[in-house]
Amino acid sequence: MENYKVLDKLRKTRECTYYSATSRQTNRHVTIQKLNSKRVCWEELLNRRDVALMKQAGLACLPRLVEIIKDEGQFFMVLEKLENNLEDYRRGSKLPLATSVDVAVRLLEALIELKKKEVVVCDLRPENIFYEQGKVIVANLGSGQRDVTKFDLVESHDMRYVAPENILTSKAVDERSNVFTVGCILA
Repeated sequence: MENYKVLDKLRKTRECTYYSATSRQTNRHVTIQKLNSKRVCWEELLNRRDVALMKQAGLACLPRLVEIIKDEGQFFMVLEKLENNLEDYRRGSKLPLATSVDVAVRLLEALIELKKKEVVVCDLRPENIFYEQGKVIVANLGSGQRDVTKFDLVESHDMRYVAPENILTSKAVDERSNVFTVGCILA
């Protein structure tokens, strides 16, 4: 982590903490995602599906992964700079109708792009969705990093955005669940 200067703590979730930082070598602004779980091992992190997808070029709906760092037993993912998540917009004021429509269309396009890679996002919520200049980035795939055959309520981080059938029947999350969540987010 000596290559980065942390500027600000952006937010903390159950699974990770986000920081705004700059590279000491290039002065480029980045977002650092510190994984809060001590149960993750290095090999497991490198083999996670979301990590592999972020390394691929051409997936515009995911943040670009700059590097992964292991420092004093902690894991950090250095990502392209992420600003203006939908939760930030919601705190400030309602999005204008035209912007809401653009976010909805671009978010659904992002989910289609991920579905083509056989990924269904299991932790879709406003703080994981970034919108800047007509571009939507999904910053956390939740358990979408692996094949999901059964919905696990313990892994759900915000019940406000979970489709009722997933809560009531433990049915696997699929693209229909994501469409429900998009509706909840934009409501």
